[in-house]
Amino acid sequence: MRIDPSTTQRAVRLIHRAVLGEEDDIAAEGFAAIHRWRDLAKKKTLEQWPDALKEIAITITATRREPALHRALWLLIQVCSENELRREDMERLAESLDALFTETSYDVWNTRDPLTNARTVSLTIVRAQCVRLAHEMQKGGITHNSIDSWLAVADRDPIPEVRYALEPID
Repeated sequence: MRIDPSTTQRAVRLIHRAVLGEEDDIAAEGFAAIHRWRDLAKKKTLEQWPDALKEIAITITATRREPALHRALWLLIQVCSENELRREDMERLAESLDALFTETSYDVWNTRDPLTNARTVSLTIVRAQCVRLAHEMQKGGITHNSIDSWLAVADRDPIPEVRYALEPID
C-alpha cells in the first residue's frame, strides 16, 4: 500500500472478510493487520488507517459477533485511549456495553445451549475487555449507565481476570 496506494481498498476488504469470518485464527490475523496498520500509520510509513476499519470493530461490538468480539473490544480500548473515536462512536459503544452487560451476566449465561457454550471460552475475556473499555470511555468524558455498571461490577466479579482488569500489568 505504501508503494501502490490503489491497493488500499482491496486491503480493507480483505481485512473485513477476515475479522467477520467464522474462524478464530483468521479473525485474529485480521485484527493483527489492523494493529500493524495503526503502528505503521503512527510511524508515518503508511497513510492513516481507514475509518472503515474502526467502524467494523464498532459494528462487531454492537452486534456482539463472535469469534472476533474480544479482539474488537481490545482494539477499541486502544483507539479510545488515544482519543481516536468520535463522540457518536463512543455513544454507540456505550449502548453496546449496555447490551453486553446483560448478555454476559453469569446469572443468565446458559451453559446448556451449544451456541452459548461455544462462547463460554471467551466470556471472561469479553467481560474484562468491557471493564477496560468502560474505564477508557469514562476517562474520555463519556457518561452512561453501562459504564457505571461495568466499573461497579469489576470490584466484585467472581472471576479474577475481570475483577483485576484495571490493575497495571508489571
